[in-house]
Amino acid sequence: MQTFRCASCGREIKPAIICPHCGADQPQWAEHLAEIERSIAEMKARDAEIAREQRQIAAKMQAALFQRDILAHAGEERIKQATRPRRVLRRRPGRRPPTATTGAPPRVPRQGTPPPGPDDLPPSPPRSTPQWLDVDDPEHPPEASSREVQNIPLGLGALLLGVAAVVFAAVATSSMDALARLGVLVVATVLMLLAPPVLARRGLTSTAETIAAVGLLLVPLAGYALWAVDRIGGGASGAVFAGSIFLMTTLVAFGYAQWTGLRAPRFATVLAAQPVLPLLAYDRITGPAGWALVLTVVAVVDLALARSAVILERPVRRDLPTPPPP
Repeated sequence: MQTFRCASCGREIKPAIICPHCGADQPQWAEHLAEIERSIAEMKARDAEIAREQRQIAAKMQAALFQRDILAHAGEERIKQATRPRRVLRRRPGRRPPTATTGAPPRVPRQGTPPPGPDDLPPSPPRSTPQWLDVDDPEHPPEASSREVQNIPLGLGALLLGVAAVVFAAVATSSMDALARLGVLVVATVLMLLAPPVLARRGLTSTAETIAAVGLLLVPLAGYALWAVDRIGGGASGAVFAGSIFLMTTLVAFGYAQWTGLRAPRFATVLAAQPVLPLLAYDRITGPAGWALVLTVVAVVDLALARSAVILERPVRRDLPTPPPP
């Protein structure tokens, strides 16, 4: 900080109105204040100029970045065009294009001469068949086919419908009684199983497979609702009743596969047949030897199913029109 000499005592003092030593008035404080004001004004002007320069530099930087991105993108596109596989039309060696003329040029016949016969005409040049040759392999083969992509939402929709049906059959007990719930499930099952043949005739095979899978899932759920109603079964245990329900589901799925010719009922037949024997024998088997025998029988049944027409051959579509005889 700048110092001054007191006009009265002659000592070096800091800028002040009066001298801290002798108490005399200092006339130079006004000049010093004006100088400070000028310095502040200059610094404010400099600050405004620096801010303006910063804005200009930021605008220039944004423009430079934008131009850099455009040039980089153009360079990448040029590289892709240069490395993209090309299809070149090549002809067999020794063949000329159809437009090329062979031999001597045709001459105009004189007056009075008969027109040339078919034997006198020059032979037509052989026609060359263009062949498309792949220079390179495809750069990026597709990860999935269009049919696989279409089957994804169908599978998710079937999963959601199945979860909703399970929740309705197991949890929805407060809004309606067991008999009403059984009626709703039976009606939904019948409608779900009647819709796939109609859809298959219209060419919507994937949709028909999805709805058929959901309809066959509703069959054991309807059996569970029937168990909740407790109308039939008498003194049968839960395991025996569940085994009977899965056996009925297996038979329904097998007959449905033979009727519609779809793939989903065949897999449903195999899946529904797995717990039939263990559930029917649950109350009669107590040791590991019995369970080993039951599981062995299940494995033999699975082996027979794997070699049967249910898995190896696709049933004949009954809903399709019969092709006319040749």
